[in-house]
Amino acid sequence: MPVNVVVTPPPFTELQDPVACLTLTYPFLFLAIQYRQRIETLVYAYYIGLIFTHSTPAQRRALQNLITKHYYLTSIKVYNVFSVCGGPAQIYRTNTLKFGDIRQLKTEEMGQLIEDLRSLLELGF
Repeated sequence: MPVNVVVTPPPFTELQDPVACLTLTYPFLFLAIQYRQRIETLVYAYYIGLIFTHSTPAQRRALQNLITKHYYLTSIKVYNVFSVCGGPAQIYRTNTLKFGDIRQLKTEEMGQLIEDLRSLLELGF
């Protein structure tokens, strides 16, 4: 597993509004999926989850009109998992995890996974 990784930066800046951020990022997610780039798919999903998570409820409603429910829900899950354990850099350390694997996780499984990750981090892993 690589210790030092070069992370693809987000295609937006923090100064841009959430709609612009999503409009810039969503096509990158589709390209990564189309070209079967497993890691880049997860990275762009992480960035989309970041956009939604850091938006106001009113902004979230507007953003949800720009993206399918499938990509919205899965991107939130990707963000929730990887924000706990190091952000997008940790995605590059995965070997087989795919976007679809995260999509299939149920709410209870997500909660348990995040709890387990936090426990491992507290133990120094």
